[in-house]
Amino acid sequence: MRMNRPVLWLLCCVPILAGGCVDGDGPAFYISGHVSASEDCTYEPGNPFWLRGAFNVNVGSGYYAVTPLLNNQLRARGSDAPLRADPNGVLIEGAEVELTDAAGAPIPFGLPNPFTVPTSDFVPSATSAESPGQAVGLVMVIPPAYALSLYDSLGGAGGDPLARTVVVANLRVFGETNGGVDVESDWWSWPIDVCRDACLTACVAVDTTDTATCCTPGQDCVTEVICTP
Repeated sequence: MRMNRPVLWLLCCVPILAGGCVDGDGPAFYISGHVSASEDCTYEPGNPFWLRGAFNVNVGSGYYAVTPLLNNQLRARGSDAPLRADPNGVLIEGAEVELTDAAGAPIPFGLPNPFTVPTSDFVPSATSAESPGQAVGLVMVIPPAYALSLYDSLGGAGGDPLARTVVVANLRVFGETNGGVDVESDWWSWPIDVCRDACLTACVAVDTTDTATCCTPGQDCVTEVICTP
């Protein structure tokens, strides 16, 4: 778990060392959605958001990760005269995650829940009130051991191939500004439909050439697989 340290809750117009503040109401640092991949499997702030997650626990990587859009509303405070670096960019250090069922109860995995996962990214400071600094992160919210536990809860190797469940990933990211101030986002929740076996796959013929690309097999998109007649 994350060590308890003094954390600055970044709300409206909180000064940050060299005078950083937020323009308007709302949190200074927040998650606004789960970014989907472009056709070349890159993740950019302008990409569309997924509306809901889907995860096949025994296809693909064996874990589920979100690519959250991270927003920093702290205004840039660097200057050329005198020369001063901007103290309000945020270096992401990790994320706190809690996995619950659809009713909000923590899922008893027999593993730590909530738990902390490492991640890293840099979110630049805002250029104006309408233009927060943005970056796309990567947070593993269902690590492999948790995915295996979910697979067992769906019946394991002899289970019903149509078994389904819902997992809600609640997370917040934390880090530190260039000026040395600890920051963390508000909690953000992401519902995931969890399934097994042949879900999130589609059969295609051997001679199919025009097939859609799934950048994350087993997660959020349908993977096309060659099936024999």
